[in-house]
Amino acid sequence: MANLFRITASNPEAYQHYIDTIERGFSLDSIREYLSERQYDALNAIYAENPIRAWGATPGDGNIRTWEQMELRDPILIYRKGNFEYFAAVTFKIHNPELAKHLWKTNSEGETWEYIYFLDNLTEISVPVKIFNQLLGYSENFFPYGFAATHEDKIKYLEDQYTSINAFLNYLSEGKWVEHEKAIPEKVKKDIIEDRLTRQIGNVSILEANLENLLVKDIEAIEDGLKLVDRQLDTREVGRLDLLCEDRNGDLVVVELKRGAAGQSIIDQTQRYMGWIMSHKAEPNQKVRGIIVVGTRDTALEYAVKANPMMQVKAFTVTVQ
Repeated sequence: MANLFRITASNPEAYQHYIDTIERGFSLDSIREYLSERQYDALNAIYAENPIRAWGATPGDGNIRTWEQMELRDPILIYRKGNFEYFAAVTFKIHNPELAKHLWKTNSEGETWEYIYFLDNLTEISVPVKIFNQLLGYSENFFPYGFAATHEDKIKYLEDQYTSINAFLNYLSEGKWVEHEKAIPEKVKKDIIEDRLTRQIGNVSILEANLENLLVKDIEAIEDGLKLVDRQLDTREVGRLDLLCEDRNGDLVVVELKRGAAGQSIIDQTQRYMGWIMSHKAEPNQKVRGIIVVGTRDTALEYAVKANPMMQVKAFTVTVQ
C-alpha cells in the first residue's frame, strides 16, 4: 500500500532541529565518524557533495512501527504551527543513537531521535491545516502531532479524489489549494497559482551559509545604509538568527536568509527574533524591523507580510555567466 507520512516541528526545540537539519542541512563529512563504511557509501551515492537533510524519532513502540513502515521514496509532509510547509521524499534510514545525539542532542527525558531517516526533494507547499483537512476529508478541528503515517482510509480517499499521492502533492505544490480559501480574493488566487506554476530554480543553487557570507561582504546589497551588528546570534531562547543589522536611522533590522522559496513559518520565526531583540538588544525608542531575504520570489509570502508594516521580503538572485 502507498504511504504518506507526516512530522511536526511546532515547539521551539523541534523547530530549531528542523532549521538545522532539514532547511539548512549538513555535509556528509560532518557525520562521517558516526557512520559505518556501508552507511557512508550509501549516503555518498545519494547526496555526494549536496547538503543532507534528516529527521528522527525517539524510541517508542508507535514511533518504531511507523519508522519500520517507511520505504525508499515514500513522501513525508512537514507541519509547523498551523501550516503544512513542505513535503519531501525518504532516501535512506538508519538506527543510530550516536549520530542522533550529534545532530540533536537529547530531550529532557534523556532520549534522542535515534530512528533516523534521510530526505531529499524538499518542496514548499505552505497549506493551512484547515484547507488540508478539507482536501483529505478530516474534521475541521483535526491537528497533526508527532510522527505518523496517514491512515489507509485517508489514502484511499486521496487516491479517489486525486488519482495518486504524487498527483495530490503536485496539486499542493502548484498552489491550487488556494481555490478552497474563501478569504483570498480571486485575483490573488490567480497570482499565487501563476507564481507557483512559473517559478523556476535559479541557475545556481546557493546554500544559506554561502549566501550569508556573500551578503556579509556587501551588506548594502540588502538595503542602502545597512550596517552589520552581529551574525548567527544565538538567543538561547528562540533560536539563532542569521544577521542583526542597523539601518541608516539607527534602528535594528533582523535579517533572515532562505535559499529558494520560504514557507509561511519564516514569518513566525522572524517575528520571534524581532520580539527577542526588542526585549534584549534594542535601546528605548529604537525600532526593530525584519527583512526576509529569499532566493526565489514567493507571491504568497509577499502578501502575508503586508499585514506587518515592520517586515519586508526581498529576493536575492545570482547569475553565473
